[in-house]
Amino acid sequence: MIKRFFPVLLAFVLAFLDAAVAEETAIDYLALVNKLNPLPEGWEEALDIVSVTNSLGDEVKVERTAYEAYLQLKAALEGEDVHIDLDSAYRSVAEQEDIVVRFTAKYGEDYVRQYVAVPGYSEHHTGLALDLYLNIDGEDVYLNEDMVQYPEIWAKIHAALADYGFILRYLEGKEEITGYSYEPWHIRYVGPDAAKEIAERGITLEEYLINYDTFMTDLVKSYEEGTGTARIEADAAILNDDVAPAIVECWKKIYLDPEYKLNVYGTDDPAELDLYGVHAFVVLGFQLKDGEMTEELMGRCDAAAAAAKAFPDSILVCSGGATGDNNPEGHTEAGLMKDYLVEQCGIEADRIFIDEAAMTTAENAINTFRILREQGIETITIVTSSYHQRSGQTLYNSMAARYQKEYG
Repeated sequence: MIKRFFPVLLAFVLAFLDAAVAEETAIDYLALVNKLNPLPEGWEEALDIVSVTNSLGDEVKVERTAYEAYLQLKAALEGEDVHIDLDSAYRSVAEQEDIVVRFTAKYGEDYVRQYVAVPGYSEHHTGLALDLYLNIDGEDVYLNEDMVQYPEIWAKIHAALADYGFILRYLEGKEEITGYSYEPWHIRYVGPDAAKEIAERGITLEEYLINYDTFMTDLVKSYEEGTGTARIEADAAILNDDVAPAIVECWKKIYLDPEYKLNVYGTDDPAELDLYGVHAFVVLGFQLKDGEMTEELMGRCDAAAAAAKAFPDSILVCSGGATGDNNPEGHTEAGLMKDYLVEQCGIEADRIFIDEAAMTTAENAINTFRILREQGIETITIVTSSYHQRSGQTLYNSMAARYQKEYG
């Protein structure tokens, strides 16, 4: 009898997707906040806000770097006899609630659905979204219905945005992607490099940011947060291939179909596993307690070790970063798993490969495939606990689908 043998699930081998590594800053200037993505936690506490007064006498709050870039943009436009000012930028959730009430009374519910964000999901909460108004012949033009009467002026403004790190946030013809109708006055600071690429490609921030890495993360978040399929269907539309919609359908079956049978093996005899090809056992980590492995993680290792001994030509891949609140020495799940497999289970160290960076299940899946490809693995068995099966199978099946498309 094998101690603490946990269920495992079988998936196909996929390609590794290089995860983008963003430069660490106080805030992420590429943060995506829209109808499907709320303001990140802790954002407001990290903001460096400045307050200014516009020509109407209204106070406007804006993130400092974005404001400095705006001043450069404003000065450059004045050289072309184009005059702008800030109508609004940073708004708290309470302020957004007030705007919803006022705009509903003034423009109606249909207008608000198209143009005004739900509180908590407004890009204005970032402090990086700026609404502009015009000054023409010394007169302030700030009502939406009046500002749209000057397309030539907006064209000049839009042409200058990227040089100062701004993009036109809601493009005409991209309403299905952004969730909002065209707004010539709504610009967003993303930084010069990203702004220039977005402008050159004629795409939205969503299209710039959404890739298969973010798609996989959203697959898990959509289930954990109970938000349904809206976010992942939007991602699939942006990815615009024949694989992403198939992945969404797979997600629906695994998570929503009560009749769906997970591909799970729960047995004390690893030899019963129907394995083929060059094989790897991938052990998913579990949060450490006081910097050490829990019984649950040891159980996953015991299961993987027993299976690896039954298939001596296989390798083991352990995935998991430095987790847990009290972990002063920075122990990683993967590092501790390798030590346990070698010292307690008698597995040869050269059969064990580790990913010590993954902090989520999506990162487990993404990161392990660098190792799997390097080792020429053809099939894998995921070793995890029973409650983890659905997310694991969703992610690994998703990567399998993309691998098949890219590599055949």
